[in-house]
Amino acid sequence: MKRLKVILTAYFALFCILIHAQDSTQDISGDSIKISLLTCAPSSEAYFLYGHSALHVTDYRSNDNFVINYGQFDWNTSYFVPKFTLGIMDYCMGIEQYEMFCAIYNHMGRRVIEQEINLTDEEKEEIIMMLAENYQPQNRTYRYNILYDNCTSRLRDIIERCVKGKIQYKPIEEIPTMRELLHKFNGKYRWESFGADLLLGVQADRPLSRELYQFLPYNLMDDFNDAEIIGENGSSRPLVAGKTIVVEGDESVSMQEPLPITPTACALALLGLTIVLTFIEIRYNKTMWWYDATLMSICGLAGIILFIMLFSDHPTVRVNFQIFILNPLPLFFVWRMIKHTRSNQPDWQYGMWIILLILFFIGGFFQNYAEGMYFVALSLLTRVMKLFIVSKTAKTLKVSTKKQ
Repeated sequence: MKRLKVILTAYFALFCILIHAQDSTQDISGDSIKISLLTCAPSSEAYFLYGHSALHVTDYRSNDNFVINYGQFDWNTSYFVPKFTLGIMDYCMGIEQYEMFCAIYNHMGRRVIEQEINLTDEEKEEIIMMLAENYQPQNRTYRYNILYDNCTSRLRDIIERCVKGKIQYKPIEEIPTMRELLHKFNGKYRWESFGADLLLGVQADRPLSRELYQFLPYNLMDDFNDAEIIGENGSSRPLVAGKTIVVEGDESVSMQEPLPITPTACALALLGLTIVLTFIEIRYNKTMWWYDATLMSICGLAGIILFIMLFSDHPTVRVNFQIFILNPLPLFFVWRMIKHTRSNQPDWQYGMWIILLILFFIGGFFQNYAEGMYFVALSLLTRVMKLFIVSKTAKTLKVSTKKQ
């Protein structure tokens, strides 16, 4: 109940300030307002792995102190995971009491860095007016895209639109790719990195524009540190007036140790098992159809996800060469494979799988695959080649028997 009262108080404070800002008969005094960018450190949870950004607004006249947050969503939204995956998830603008915001991040052990934006009174007033407009019920919700339109890029866009002049960022010698940027944060957590790389397609390996480079909170913070506002009259001033750590954080709390078993170790184990079973089959003239059925089923089920990505609103996941080996097609051929293998009948499908595997390896020249995927592909190639050879042999024997 106490927490609810605090939240309602924060909402009422923001409502009063924004209504005040919208009233054209009122005079908004920019010199009494401070606007800052808050950058929150990541944590080991997948949805916090890349950090967070928010806007801190302080009105010294009314002693109101709140945080504008474009990262709010409803966990109870129906079909949340599919919607998020397909890029059709809606987020909304919300508010929080500043003290509560800091208390939550302190509890999670996540550092919060504040950068006061060096704005004129007129620019501050314009930002307040824009926030007031965005806070209207019909404007609060937006279509979230983690790479192109998120809680960080929204704040940058507001600041860029409201400054009188242009923000000039320090040049970067070489802007990395989206995949390289994500690896800076998820590289330690190999399974999270594996999941991201499995979904990201070939476009994630292209150099980013400066605008897209800033989709990560820490990148925007670093860019703001060295940026200048070039005024309409040619004057310049630093974008950031000051930088402070408002929550120290504790990395031992926020960042847990990664799993000791890596995707590469699992993929190598799969390849080793495949080679051993294939050797046993050849040596003792056995047919382990159940193993091939298991592999085809797993690849088919995983392939459903990549197939769905073809229809996603995320441009970076649509063209993904890993779909050559992870696609739903095996699910339609499992029973056929079992039937033909057990009866020692030839089957044309193995030639098709070899072609798809070759295309997968060719695609590796243009796209960086998820960790261990080459070993998975080699496992599949080993089994397909064995089935293909057995199928061709069976076909030859069948023809030879007919001639006799």
